[in-house]
Amino acid sequence: REILIRPRIGGYVELSNLHDGASVSEGDTLLAFEDQEWQYRLEQARNEFESARIEYEIERRQRAGNGEAAEGSDRMLRITTGLAEAELALERARLDLSYAAITAPFGGELSVPGRIVEGAYLSAGTELGRLIDDSVVYVRFDVLEAELNRLQQGMSAELITPSGVEKEGVIRALSPVVDSESKTGEVVVEVQNP
Repeated sequence: REILIRPRIGGYVELSNLHDGASVSEGDTLLAFEDQEWQYRLEQARNEFESARIEYEIERRQRAGNGEAAEGSDRMLRITTGLAEAELALERARLDLSYAAITAPFGGELSVPGRIVEGAYLSAGTELGRLIDDSVVYVRFDVLEAELNRLQQGMSAELITPSGVEKEGVIRALSPVVDSESKTGEVVVEVQNP
């Protein structure tokens, strides 16, 4: 498994654990931005939501008192009072705040070409490095067409590297397409790589 590490938001780095070759576990914080600006935006969105909710409640009670309660009108009321938009803005602010920290989705090793220090400004989408988990490897190779019908998913397979190292794995996929020139089909074997 391999992923690119890219922040979804921009900001000033508060914490950086991005070091080339470092081992990380799932859930470890790789990078954290100063989140004060995102906290303010969340608080502003909460205030706007509460204001819109109060306006919605007042309008709803007023309409109910006049006997205007009709099916489907609640949705329109939420839109016209700004409650629907305020709800979306609040969810967006929560989401943006969650992007202020980047955590490892799985354990592995970091490949980081440059050094990222606290206090540096990073733009959204900047490629910071890669997280690589090579504990399981998928080996793809070609098998002669005549031998393909003897193989099936789930079978164990023994692989020998050019240097003579033997590994055992499990067939995970067999390509349904056979190359007409080489008369071979592709096989994918999953191999544990301690």
